[in-house]
Amino acid sequence: STMLETLLDAIPDVIGVQDPNHGMIRYNAAGYAMLGQTPEGVAGKKCFEMIGHTTPCDICATSEAYRTKRPAKVEKFVPELGVWLDVRSYPILDESGEIRFVIEHLRDITDQKRAHDELRASYEQITASEEELRSQFEQLIATQDELKQQQEQLTEVADMLPGVVYQFY
Repeated sequence: STMLETLLDAIPDVIGVQDPNHGMIRYNAAGYAMLGQTPEGVAGKKCFEMIGHTTPCDICATSEAYRTKRPAKVEKFVPELGVWLDVRSYPILDESGEIRFVIEHLRDITDQKRAHDELRASYEQITASEEELRSQFEQLIATQDELKQQQEQLTEVADMLPGVVYQFY
């Protein structure tokens, strides 16, 4: 094992090295672990074949890096692995500006996504509760106005009563 391999294997995120056509050259230890693969099982396969696809993923940072020859980043859910990934792809160009390799860096962001979704759900719940309270408050005010009108009408009737009563005597 070379020093470079030791360094790559020390990184907890998945690091993959691909040829200019999605072909896998190698992963670090985290990559083999995530995919349940060995270096022999990966050699010569396309990255998308590692998760049972026959064509490149629709959302793919590496495809973007191939197209632009510039670094690319995507966030995507990979149902086959049950994880949200932050995927960054870095093209390595030769002297003539052609792609020799693409380094793909995958970070599992499932926990952050879950926390974000829970926060959003809490916020939506609070907002709904606030709207419900506002609605109840408006109903109370309307009821209060109604009661005030009824009280004024009763006061008018009460003011007329002595006159009515007086007429009977």
